[in-house]
Amino acid sequence: MGLSKGAQTAFSGFANIVAFATSGVIQARSGGSYVNSNVPFTGGVSYHFRLAINVTTHMYSVFVTPAGGSEQTVGTNFAFRTEQNTVTSLDHWGSWVNSTSSGTLQVCNFAVQ
Repeated sequence: MGLSKGAQTAFSGFANIVAFATSGVIQARSGGSYVNSNVPFTGGVSYHFRLAINVTTHMYSVFVTPAGGSEQTVGTNFAFRTEQNTVTSLDHWGSWVNSTSSGTLQVCNFAVQ
């Protein structure tokens, strides 16, 4: 899942990316690479993500709350993806599921505050 300036069709177009890694943890993009968190995930469980984004400084932090659980930190003070480190606004979101995976992803109740 990611946020971007304009509609995107490639990962490189997203400034902020959160992903469910094949290793079983939640990860997020910081600058030029993905960073694994210490937060595991389970298929079929709902997760609520909160991103605190500062577009001016091109930094963001990611927090997640599993269904019935408490909020956990995925990462703080992550840099926008390298290709997007000069954007002046974010106005779109997108989601993908790896084409080699049998998984699904559903985004619900998306809100900006």
